[in-house]
Amino acid sequence: GKKPLVVVLHGCNQNAAVISEESGWNTLADAYNFIAIYPQQKVLNNPNRCFNWFMKGDNRIDKGEVASVHSMIKFMNKNYSIDTSKIFIYGLSAGAAMSMAALSCYPDLFNAAAILAGGPYMMLNNPAKAISMMNNPRNFTDQELLESVLVQHKTELKKRPKVIVLHGNDDPL
Repeated sequence: GKKPLVVVLHGCNQNAAVISEESGWNTLADAYNFIAIYPQQKVLNNPNRCFNWFMKGDNRIDKGEVASVHSMIKFMNKNYSIDTSKIFIYGLSAGAAMSMAALSCYPDLFNAAAILAGGPYMMLNNPAKAISMMNNPRNFTDQELLESVLVQHKTELKKRPKVIVLHGNDDPL
C-alpha cells in the first residue's frame, strides 16, 4: 500500500548522513513502514551547510531551496507509492527554519511538522539579521506570523498543518 513520507532537514554543519544517524528516522521508518528522505545543503550554497531559510531567493513559493525540497517531494510522489495525505516534515535548527518555509509555502502538501530549535518564517532576510535574532530572540505576534505566510497566498489557506515546536536554550545556530 501507500506509505507516509517524512522529510528530514538537517541543521548547520550537518549533512543528511549525520541527521539520519542521530535522529533515528530510518529505524522508525523500518519499524512503522514509512519513507524518510533527507535533503542536503551544499557547501556551495552555504559554507556552514545551513539551509538559507532567511534568504528571499530561497524561502518563497517555487524559489530556490524551498522549491528544491518541494521538487524532491513531488519526485517521491511520482516515483514511489506515497500516501499524499501523510506527508510530514521534521527539521533541526536551520533545517527547522527551512521546514517552516516549506510549510508556509506549501501548506496543502503537509499533514504536520516537528520544528526543533528553528525560527519564524520570513521575519528576516539576511544572515546578519538571522544571527542577531538567534542571539537576541524576540516574540512575534500571532498576526505577524500569519501575515508572513498569507502574503504569498492569493486566498485564505485551505489547510493549516499541525505543528509542534520545541526549543531549548543551548542551540547556538
